[in-house]
Amino acid sequence: MADSLDALRAAQEQALQRAGDAWRLFTRAAGVVPAPGGKDAGQYLQQLMDAITMLATTTTGPLRKLAESQRELADRLDRWGDLQGEMADITRGIANQQRVVADVLAQALAPFEMARENLSGAPQSKGGEPGGSQAKDAS
Repeated sequence: MADSLDALRAAQEQALQRAGDAWRLFTRAAGVVPAPGGKDAGQYLQQLMDAITMLATTTTGPLRKLAESQRELADRLDRWGDLQGEMADITRGIANQQRVVADVLAQALAPFEMARENLSGAPQSKGGEPGGSQAKDAS
């Protein structure tokens, strides 16, 4: 992007130099050779300069606005990147809190798991089925 802007600036400078050269040549020629017709050389020269000025105005105005817009976009993207970084930090913090919650829940579940294992494995029948004598009584 910087290379293209440098190339654009160089082309503009070259165009301005050529316009200046044309201006100087035109003024010299107008002073030596009289221009035929109703207008004098100064009027033609003024029309030429008005056209060059209009061209410069019509090209520099939009380019200036484009450059300002691009700068504003870059600033907004920079801020958005900062916000994304902050959001990533917040998300990591939430993830760490969720790990703590999961660990606490796992510790709270441990006594229930032990009770389940003890209760399901305590009264075993001779055949190895849980609740052996109660199962036979029910049948």
